[in-house]
Amino acid sequence: MCGRFVQATAIEKVRLIIDIANQLDSQTNFNIAPSTAIACVRQLADGSNHLGLMRWGLIPTWAKDIKTSFKTFNARAETLKEKASFKAAYKYRRCIIPADGYYEWHTENKKKQPYFIYHSDQQPLLLAGLWELWQHDGMSIESATIITTAASQDIQFIHPRMPVVLTTQQAPQWLDVHQQDSKQCDALLHAQAGLKWHRVDPKIGNPRFNNDACIQAIAG
Repeated sequence: MCGRFVQATAIEKVRLIIDIANQLDSQTNFNIAPSTAIACVRQLADGSNHLGLMRWGLIPTWAKDIKTSFKTFNARAETLKEKASFKAAYKYRRCIIPADGYYEWHTENKKKQPYFIYHSDQQPLLLAGLWELWQHDGMSIESATIITTAASQDIQFIHPRMPVVLTTQQAPQWLDVHQQDSKQCDALLHAQAGLKWHRVDPKIGNPRFNNDACIQAIAG
């Protein structure tokens, strides 16, 4: 599961990894919750990569209202081809969500302790995602979801699930909307080991707590 994450320096750093054709005003959010606008990279029909804002929580094309998005901020890698909400997006509308790191909670001494999980080299996490365009009653909303998989052994003690993190080499293949070979995409949906983590302030459970103190390590 991935229910909170950070986009601070990641949006600018991702330009050093992926060739992006457009500009996007810097968005800094240290405590992103579902339904928030997030920066996503997707490939356009002309083959160029575009960085834009989408609502976090994928709204399927058939949904009658946007409430569905609260249940679809994550998509399980194991069932992407089965779920009506995700199977078309998996084939035609893949995206990458750059993140400085993400938060996960672990119960310790009967209390939920949040952890911040990030790349050991301070590079952005390239989270595998899907996006969709929802249109209804004159409204048009682009939304996205983060794909999760079974956690790598080194962080299973925190949570059994984690986002799918792509490598720099895997990113172009994931974004290629002309690449519809499901076996090649399936091969990318696995856990990445070697991430770092530390305990952070439990106040991040409140989305209003939103500054660089969110990611600072605390004792424990």
